[in-house]
Amino acid sequence: MPSGRKSSFTNLNSTDGLSGSGGTNNLLNDDAIMLVSEGGRLKSGLGPPYSISDDLKSKADILNAFIPLSAPRAGQKAYIRFKRHGLARVMGINFMNVVEATASEDVISAAVQYGRDYLIRFYFDPKLELRLIKPGPRFIHDYGRLVEEKHVPPKIEDYIEILRSEISYWNGESWSKGSGKEGSYFLKAEPTAMMAKPALRRSA
Repeated sequence: MPSGRKSSFTNLNSTDGLSGSGGTNNLLNDDAIMLVSEGGRLKSGLGPPYSISDDLKSKADILNAFIPLSAPRAGQKAYIRFKRHGLARVMGINFMNVVEATASEDVISAAVQYGRDYLIRFYFDPKLELRLIKPGPRFIHDYGRLVEEKHVPPKIEDYIEILRSEISYWNGESWSKGSGKEGSYFLKAEPTAMMAKPALRRSA
């Protein structure tokens, strides 16, 4: 699970037997994270990153008190990060959370809550390639005002591209936006569980 607050467990109900959950990761400046696990079971343990970054050193005492960095790594099938980018901070959005994860036969979606007011859905294909971003009705309704307040670009399509550029995947060692090649972003688990580093496996 993420290192921090966690939303309720949600089954993805996909044909591959995948399950998902999400939440807020305190070790990533409160960015939102979606987890994908296999076989309908979410593995217990620590999610990435597995240490306190330099920009959070000032909060090290607090984080060490509440986050068990010595815990075993959970080793989910995939981790997707939704970054709380600069525009979100300007808009006064101080937290994010994946509040729902759903799936059909060929679409996986994550509903990401931005602060108290806005919900944006991200749609992925079964290989976890991002295919569509769909802002919720309240965000669309408020967009004109946000433009006037100079919080967002004049065109909502430009803002969506910013959201798209901030998606990243855990590759076993760091957060990556991918090579741009079509393929799988699922992690290949090592034979030994505990603290082994998984390697990124892409489909042929």
